[in-house]
Amino acid sequence: MDPQVDPQGWLDDFQRHVADLQQKSTELQERLAEASGTASSPDGSVTVTIGPSGALDNLALTERAMTRRPAELAQLIMSTAARAQQQASQLVVEALQPMAAGTQVMDVVNQFLPPPVPDEEPVDAEPAPDALNEDEQNERTGPPSPQAPPRPAKPAKRNYEEDDEEPLW
Repeated sequence: MDPQVDPQGWLDDFQRHVADLQQKSTELQERLAEASGTASSPDGSVTVTIGPSGALDNLALTERAMTRRPAELAQLIMSTAARAQQQASQLVVEALQPMAAGTQVMDVVNQFLPPPVPDEEPVDAEPAPDALNEDEQNERTGPPSPQAPPRPAKPAKRNYEEDDEEPLW
């Protein structure tokens, strides 16, 4: 140790530095635990919550969401989840800033951030045909074509070996 360095001053500085790191670490843990993103579709029929790890924490669908065609609903869920993921990842970056700004750790984190998601325009999707009642379906597609009457049931085959009667032919 350099003879001109005050050992007590050095130790005091070191302890302050350790206490500062401990405080920042505690704040980081708290902020990361709260870093979730929630987004809703433009019509409010889909709401998605993404946690700090990027995992799906919650998915809520309204009755309106269930009237969409499967492909439309899947796309709406994915785009809403992407916006929630964008929010969550931004909060993670903000939580890391005090400890990792300008470090390789922050560079790595930034490389794995999801791409920006454009805001969506409200969409009035037509409900899937199977979500409509019969009258609504007829208005869209016309009345159903008449069906052929059901075929009469075939008579049961007789087992003549067990039957006392002789066959007629």
